[in-house]
Amino acid sequence: MSPAEEAAETLRGFGIDASAGELESRSPIDGQLIGALKMGDAGKACTNAAKAFLDWRLVPDPGVANSFGCSARSSGPRRSRLPAS
Repeated sequence: MSPAEEAAETLRGFGIDASAGELESRSPIDGQLIGALKMGDAGKACTNAAKAFLDWRLVPDPGVANSFGCSARSSGPRRSRLPAS
């Protein structure tokens, strides 16, 4: 299997269709075509990334939650209970 064929197979394994498009990639070893991809929309990608970040930043750090739980457990029953009102 040539390096270009191996790279193309790897792309297929990730579900990337590299069979048609305006941006060609060639192996630097033998010049064989690895694949051709369609150009994406950079503005749309940035908008989607910004929206995803707004959701992601609300997810608490698992290390902080874990250290709080360990602290509450190690301080005994008094500090691990909520105060009665």
